[in-house]
Amino acid sequence: GGSLLFSIGAPSEPPAVSEAIGWPLRSAIWIGKVLLYAGLFFGIGGAFALAWLAGDGRAGQRFVAGTILCGLVAAPLSLGLQGLDALGAPLSHLAQPVVWRTGLGTSFGWTVLIALIALGLGLLSLAAPRAAARPLALAGLAGVGAALAASGHASAAEPQWLTRPLVFVHGAGIAFWAGALVPLGLALKRQAAGAVEFLRRFSWAIL
Repeated sequence: GGSLLFSIGAPSEPPAVSEAIGWPLRSAIWIGKVLLYAGLFFGIGGAFALAWLAGDGRAGQRFVAGTILCGLVAAPLSLGLQGLDALGAPLSHLAQPVVWRTGLGTSFGWTVLIALIALGLGLLSLAAPRAAARPLALAGLAGVGAALAASGHASAAEPQWLTRPLVFVHGAGIAFWAGALVPLGLALKRQAAGAVEFLRRFSWAIL
């Protein structure tokens, strides 16, 4: 389909304001989500791998902690950006309370809230003794699935009783697989004690 435009006299220029607002906002939204997903997948997934698969090894812990911290910063920022997008407002309005209320009122608001809890659990698991680290990391991994199932096109598709659990399992599975890669790769590269056992546990788990 299409449309015909009529004008009296000289046609006016098409409005460019929304485009000027949209480009930097869309870029900021994508950057925020990339950092948030890095925290969820590589951060929480890495914390789970260190708690459950790495034994006494700590290879990659700084990387894991760094990505979790990135996620903790990106999650609330993404919420504000979501509010701007919903209102069609420019980045300069980010500090306005209505922007944050609007973002929180969207389904993505639930994703951010659950993600913040999951990221906090993942970070706590890195500092906790193993007896406490394992349940904390497991709860964090479950939080990844829950955060992704709370919003997005796939989770909103019908029938939701099927799509949301599938998104949950898919998200948690990606975090488990992707999160183990950096700690495992560094352990093998450094020939750390327990690296072979780490690889064996990971290989068994993904089969």
